[in-house]
Amino acid sequence: IMNLDEGDIKKDSACNLAVEDRWIISRFNDLVLEVTENLNKFELGIAAQKIYDFTWSRFCDWYIEIVKPRLYGNDDASKDSARYTLVSVLKGILKLLHPFMPFITEEIYTHITDEDESIVISKWPKYDPSLKDAASEDMMEVIINAVTSIRNVRAEMNVPPSKKAKMILVTKDS
Repeated sequence: IMNLDEGDIKKDSACNLAVEDRWIISRFNDLVLEVTENLNKFELGIAAQKIYDFTWSRFCDWYIEIVKPRLYGNDDASKDSARYTLVSVLKGILKLLHPFMPFITEEIYTHITDEDESIVISKWPKYDPSLKDAASEDMMEVIINAVTSIRNVRAEMNVPPSKKAKMILVTKDS
């Protein structure tokens, strides 16, 4: 991620977002609303925990891992939209984290943006109802639950990660 910088991202990259891009943006948008409400109520610990949980459980564990093939692939449009989403969400996470970790967020922010302004005077992220994407959230939850279930079965059966295993996924018709 540190090799990404905003100057490399084409301005129209937001037009062709994949389901995982729309999912993480939608989930981040929800986080902005929740954290802002918590901070307004001086619930600092709750706000910090929500940022932590989102960053590790959604952004790092799932989103970054899902988009790695796109980032290293040959499809430039897909690569650009993944890079756009990564940088946009990371910038937003840094802004939410800044009240708790001002020095490190400032340092990282200066490396990933072309902006001359400091993170401390940048605009606080705002909740945007138009970014809510329930369909992508539902789809990604199905994928996350399926992968988690497969990993659990592999662990229960002592199947090493290096060994391929055939899986059959059965779903209900909706």
